[in-house]
Amino acid sequence: MKKLSDVRIGTRLTAVFLVLLVCLMAVGGVGARALGHVFSGTETLYQDRVVPLKQLKQIADAYAVNVIDTVNKANAGLITAQEASASISGTLPAIEAAWRSYSSTQLTAQEAMLAKQAQALFAPANQSIDKLLQRLKQLDGKKAGSLDEFDGALYASIDPISAKIGELVELQLKTSEDVYGDSREVFARSQMLIYGFVAAAVILAVALGYMVTRSITVPLKSAVEVARHIEQGDLASEIQATGRDEVGDLLRSMSAMRESLANIVGDVRRGVESVTTASSQIAAGNQDLSSRTEHQASSLQETAASMEQLAGNVGQSSENARQASALAVRAKEVAGVGGGAVARVIGTMDEISASSGKIAEITGVIDSIAFQTNILALNAAVEAARAGEQGRGFAVVAGEVRSLAQRSASAAREIKALITASTDKVRTGGNQVREAGKAMDAIEAQVSEVASLIEAISASSVEQSGGLGQITQAVSQMDQVTQQNAALVEESAAAAASLERQARVLAQAVATFQISSVKEIGMVSPA
Repeated sequence: MKKLSDVRIGTRLTAVFLVLLVCLMAVGGVGARALGHVFSGTETLYQDRVVPLKQLKQIADAYAVNVIDTVNKANAGLITAQEASASISGTLPAIEAAWRSYSSTQLTAQEAMLAKQAQALFAPANQSIDKLLQRLKQLDGKKAGSLDEFDGALYASIDPISAKIGELVELQLKTSEDVYGDSREVFARSQMLIYGFVAAAVILAVALGYMVTRSITVPLKSAVEVARHIEQGDLASEIQATGRDEVGDLLRSMSAMRESLANIVGDVRRGVESVTTASSQIAAGNQDLSSRTEHQASSLQETAASMEQLAGNVGQSSENARQASALAVRAKEVAGVGGGAVARVIGTMDEISASSGKIAEITGVIDSIAFQTNILALNAAVEAARAGEQGRGFAVVAGEVRSLAQRSASAAREIKALITASTDKVRTGGNQVREAGKAMDAIEAQVSEVASLIEAISASSVEQSGGLGQITQAVSQMDQVTQQNAALVEESAAAAASLERQARVLAQAVATFQISSVKEIGMVSPA
């Protein structure tokens, strides 16, 4: 047997309306039939009972009033014979017309028998009336007592008609009463039948209304319960829809919607977890990058400071090289002077003694400068090759230059002591003067070479100073860029932290939905 939930709601409502319409049509049919029967009885009562009563009354009045009363007036001399004849002559056609109309109505068996008997009485009465008319034709004017002969005979022929018409009237009244009783009985039966149909229709309507309403409201309550579960974030409950009606379609659609929402929430939850993990990793990476960037910025600042210090050292070395070049020039000049002095010392030992002290001092300084300058040039060449990477060789060169100055001072003191000692040996040094002149020529040539080398070193120091300035500027720019990167890294870290917080908030929002541990909810199919 097909359940109500398998029938469409529209079909159910249409069926209920059709049943109620059939009941209404049945009640209307019974009422119409009863009204038709009542109308038929009323029509019969009027056409076959009331109208015949009028016709019978006309006939009775025609005989009893028109004929008898006219005869009495004429016999009393109240009217003329001609007036009486005219009145009676006009009465007979009216009687015949009324009787024909009465006879054409529907007569019962008893009524037809009484009508036949009454019609049989018309012949004697009409014969008496014919005789009366003939008598009236013989009379003229008003004559009292001229119709005494018709007094008894006329009454004797008309009274039976009046009596028979009275019986017909009584029969009409009795028949009317019977028709009225039948109508009342039909009305009572119809009323009971209508009441029965109405009661049955009401009971059927209530039953069908209850069944149809329950078949709609129960599934709708289930649908509302499903919607309430979904509203509370319960996407784990399985929706059972067994009906094939609109509510069943609704529950199936809600089940599909629940599955889609569960899939979407699952995807969102997994996406939120991925975003949370990624944002945490990004935040950690940004934090690490920020630390490294800060460390790099500190290193660059230290490097910049070192480069500035190195540039200062290189500048100082350049200045020292310039001073050394000046000293070499002066040494060259001194060597020239020494050569002249050697030439003149041959002539005079005193001048040689005086000049030998100067020459010894200058010779010691030049010897030390030549030796240290050679070493300084070698170290400067090596450190110049390394200056672009470490920038520490120039500091060593500067230290060596300072050491050279100290040694030059020490050599000066030693030469002074030697000159003091050599003064005693001037007398024995004459033979060595010429050799010293030759040595001074060689020294002058070497001093020229040393001066050229020192000038080259000075030019290289200037170039290195410019290069170090550019390097210092580049390091400064790198420091600024690194600081900007550090600021950007901090902003990125803040954005990653904000993203992580938002991901956690979204995760908390998505956590309100349950998409696992499926439990069944659905509709209980009504009968």
